[in-house]
Amino acid sequence: MFTNVARPVTIALTAMLAIAPLSALRAQGVVRQVGDDVKHVAEDVWRIWSSPVRGSGRDWLTAGLVVAGAAAISPLDDDVDRWAVRDSASAAFDALKPFRRGGVFFKGASVVPAAAAVLVAGYATNNQDLRDAIWGCGASAVSNSVARNQVLYRIIRRTRPDSSKDNPPVSPPAQQGDQYDIGLGPDSWGEKSLPGGHIANITACASFLAERFHLGVAEPALYAIVAAVGVGRIADRAHWTSDQLLGAAFGYAIGREIALRQNKRREAARRDARAPAAAPAAPRGAGDGLFVTQGPRGLVHLGWQKSF
Repeated sequence: MFTNVARPVTIALTAMLAIAPLSALRAQGVVRQVGDDVKHVAEDVWRIWSSPVRGSGRDWLTAGLVVAGAAAISPLDDDVDRWAVRDSASAAFDALKPFRRGGVFFKGASVVPAAAAVLVAGYATNNQDLRDAIWGCGASAVSNSVARNQVLYRIIRRTRPDSSKDNPPVSPPAQQGDQYDIGLGPDSWGEKSLPGGHIANITACASFLAERFHLGVAEPALYAIVAAVGVGRIADRAHWTSDQLLGAAFGYAIGREIALRQNKRREAARRDARAPAAAPAAPRGAGDGLFVTQGPRGLVHLGWQKSF
């Protein structure tokens, strides 16, 4: 009878002893994963910020063509603003309310809880794709937001179509030539029109996701949101149309570059995973019996050794 009781107890205790180190090692693995992800984000952001000094002739030519394109459409900026004022009460603009000033999706903070939940799930399930999706959009946002607010907006002054920051806008419709109120060194929110900020943020995240993952039919829907944000900010009279073109191009380039960097790391990890792995060795000082150790790629190994 004692044997019948002792055997299942012994099995249960052995399982508990095995699970405890596994849980501890998994926790250590998560900490290491967080550290690696943050390190990669910092490297990606620095890569974006330092890109001007590494730009090739082709890169600078492309940037010049984008600026030239914005300049070419700038004569239409005042016409578009007058159209936005005239048709601001139309049903088409009503459909954009969630993305306009005061709308539920106007501020990025509205998606933070969902993003945090996805990130936690990525660590809990050891899913690199989920973690990359959130960190990639975050790196894209930080890269372009800091560059815009701390560099571009401090150098270039362009008055917004409505510089009052009121809702609804109170400034009169643009007059011909108002879009060319451009100078150096902005003094207020109303002079930080170029480039468009909201559209730069959303385009950076969209281009990152489209380049990093195979989205299929979801990709057009993603860029439809980008378009809604872009038109919504024009309807709010926060940016000229040419501002939005520059902001979208700026965000697209940043998001795509971060996606390319993530894909390179992903391919390197796959090559490492295909390489022959050495048999797990018992931790130093381990005696005979069951042992648990962690491999070089974060894999947890359960083994048994016996000295002869």
